[in-house]
Amino acid sequence: MAIAQAPLQSVQAQFSYANWNDLYLKEKPYKLFIDLPQKHAHAPRTNLSFQPHATPVYDVRGNEAEFVLDKNGFEILRHGTEITDFGNVAAIEQIYFTEMKELIMGKVDGAKRVEVFDWRVRQSMSEEGFLTRKLNLSDPLDKIMPTIYPHIDQTPSGAVGRVRQHFSAEADRLLQERVRIINVWRPLRTVENWPLAFCDTQTLQTRDLLAADYVRRHFVGETFFLLHSRDHRWYYLRDQQPDEVAMFKIYDSDASATHGCPHASFSLGDEDSLAPRESIEIRALVFGG
Repeated sequence: MAIAQAPLQSVQAQFSYANWNDLYLKEKPYKLFIDLPQKHAHAPRTNLSFQPHATPVYDVRGNEAEFVLDKNGFEILRHGTEITDFGNVAAIEQIYFTEMKELIMGKVDGAKRVEVFDWRVRQSMSEEGFLTRKLNLSDPLDKIMPTIYPHIDQTPSGAVGRVRQHFSAEADRLLQERVRIINVWRPLRTVENWPLAFCDTQTLQTRDLLAADYVRRHFVGETFFLLHSRDHRWYYLRDQQPDEVAMFKIYDSDASATHGCPHASFSLGDEDSLAPRESIEIRALVFGG
């Protein structure tokens, strides 16, 4: 006889959802990450706006196996690493990338080739501390804050752009087969604050997604921000450990497959009383399937 599971416990989060603006009927949402010429220095760097919404987030601890990549858009996996120094770029790109490729190849159905194309270390800190820093986005070790804005890193157009950006000579051939983007997120210490949460893709509608251009120095990407819906159901893993990784889907060229998975972080309490969150995230293109 099956044992009935206890209801999942929830905490209250504040996520900053994107606002709809009728301006977007004639002007695409955008955000600039480049320095503007002096004559345009006062031009708006974005036409996006956001509004906080109180949102219950359910703890999957003890029920991790109920959530899987191709149904919910995310999955929690036990996975250790040989890396002890996450400030060593060479070790990350040689050893950790190999570990992540092997993990994805073993978990993603039909994967024939996995290529890590981006990675980043994040650390929570006070807003004042973050705002007084000069951030170098081209340095993946220059720690950035967890984000409170529910988003999916790549739209379908953005995903195709990534294939062309990183595999220009092979792009046309690679785009003939199934293409997925899979992220893997690992905390570097027990997560006391700012856990990463995931919106169950089964509760997501296409109308909830707002595509926005991200304008960087060397390319223009396209990201989905999330418009608020009471139907969204959010989950996180309480006290996530360094050997508990979250694997989640960003894009899948198979139209019959699940959506990309919106994600964002949220505060659990006072920054001064809880250890800062540190994490590493890799983004990988997965071909085949």
